[in-house]
Amino acid sequence: VARQQALMERDCAKVRPFEKEELVSQHQKLLQEYLDLGRINVMERINVNQAFLQKYERDPQYEYLTVYLQARMRDYIIDEKTRQVLMGNPNADCYMQYLMKFTRKNGVKTDPAAASNIIACPHCGAPTQITSAGKCEYCGFIVTTGDYDWVLCDMQAVKPGLLLPGWGRKR
Repeated sequence: VARQQALMERDCAKVRPFEKEELVSQHQKLLQEYLDLGRINVMERINVNQAFLQKYERDPQYEYLTVYLQARMRDYIIDEKTRQVLMGNPNADCYMQYLMKFTRKNGVKTDPAAASNIIACPHCGAPTQITSAGKCEYCGFIVTTGDYDWVLCDMQAVKPGLLLPGWGRKR
């Protein structure tokens, strides 16, 4: 949901602390394409209908969670100047399914008390805003590498009718 809102508001910095660098780069390219074309991707009435853990993996350095997410939303593209709808239907819901892969370093424990917007930089210890594009304002260290908590490292749309491993029926 935050990713969609960031694209709609044309501000990828809002999701930067929660995504790996490669994914942020992909989203910035997509946003730049919309900016160059004078388009806005509008996403409204976003509802997560279902989400569950689909797979857990671990390698010597990192652990990974793959989460299946099913959502309903209004998704359409408008011209930034005229506000005319160029693609999609603002009056019809679309149903989306995603596989979202998260990663963090082995041994890291999520601290529910640290869910505030201010965290301590793991490199220099300075208080850092979590919305600060993932970098410590004091030392420049990138905080969102997955070494300190879960970050989104991959997101794929699921094709309708795809049978995923471990599922007994098509979704």
